[in-house]
Amino acid sequence: MKDGGQKDFGKISTLQFQGLVRKLPEVKGQRQEMARLLSEMPADKFDALMGDDFNWGVLYELPFLQHIALAFVAFGRADWLHAAASSPDPQQYVLDAIDRDDEGPGELPPDVQKGHLVALVYSLQRTILSILLYQRSLSGLVQEVRETGNLDALFNAVRVDRAVMSCPTIANRIARAELRGDKPFFLRLRNALKGPMHKHCGRRQLT
Repeated sequence: MKDGGQKDFGKISTLQFQGLVRKLPEVKGQRQEMARLLSEMPADKFDALMGDDFNWGVLYELPFLQHIALAFVAFGRADWLHAAASSPDPQQYVLDAIDRDDEGPGELPPDVQKGHLVALVYSLQRTILSILLYQRSLSGLVQEVRETGNLDALFNAVRVDRAVMSCPTIANRIARAELRGDKPFFLRLRNALKGPMHKHCGRRQLT
């Protein structure tokens, strides 16, 4: 990101990032409420809602913008996505939409199940949290692991969403560590499974 509100194509500006940071309590509250509802749901209803194909780890193999685009299409908002892409500032268009009251489509597109929407919403909540904590989307962290083998990126991704371990890039690294009996790796993995630490949550204050 660049200072002074300028930005590279495909990235949000510093000012836009600051606005996103200010939404952290709201994002956290939504995530906690969603977790509460799912945890209190009877097991049979939860199984019926999620179906057999609700593992979202593979979504983090996609570029961040493609991840977002997939979510909009799944929610029946392909026209809205096209409008955002055609606007002078697509990133600001999306940020402005967060504050708009929008009930969404009345019915789901073909082949989209409610469990898919739960997975997409949860994965987007987590990737926003990743941006706020590490200034990188989960897709960006996974890409760094895939291209450079950066273990810091791997463990940061796990801290944000433990389901990322089912992502092929992360699963491959874990399998390699298992074959080599890499105890330091698994000690760090065990620590990462505890989630973000206080120092991560308070590491960046933007005003």
